[in-house]
Amino acid sequence: MSPEPILRVGTRKGLFNFQRQGRHDWRMQSHAFSGEPVTMLLHDAGRKKTYAGLNLGHFGVKLFAIATDNDGNSTGALEEIACPQFPSGDADDAPSVTQIWELAISSDKSAPTLWAGTIPAALFRSDDGGRNWQWVESLWNQPEREYWGGGGYDQPGIHSISVHPLNANNVLVAISSGGV
Repeated sequence: MSPEPILRVGTRKGLFNFQRQGRHDWRMQSHAFSGEPVTMLLHDAGRKKTYAGLNLGHFGVKLFAIATDNDGNSTGALEEIACPQFPSGDADDAPSVTQIWELAISSDKSAPTLWAGTIPAALFRSDDGGRNWQWVESLWNQPEREYWGGGGYDQPGIHSISVHPLNANNVLVAISSGGV
């Protein structure tokens, strides 16, 4: 018999994990990041981790990896990992990531890639589970970028990333008020 499913819910008050108990009942199993806004969650069954993006206002954007067992239950091990960021260049002109708005992972089991979409609308990739990030500068340099607008935020953001299940080199992103 397979284990009951886990529902992870990221809110302004933290991360809540619920597990189904019977047919219609869900019970809170655990709570993490008490009182902190969790803006994005992604469970990676292959690496046995759940990634959580947090927007801590004054303290900035943070990214955590939560270790899980084979059934997706948290094992309690929590690790802060590198957060996507722009190259430092000229500090006055360099943008900064204000929110992780989307996370996705390729289905390539031999070399899975973790993707992050941010506000402002930038795409980052990590080939080592989020320890190091590379900025996809070619998307940032699209001439259409000057027409992108924020969809409820002051700046545009990448809110959806879709990695083709059979070709991990084919990645679609959706940008608020900017298209696909």
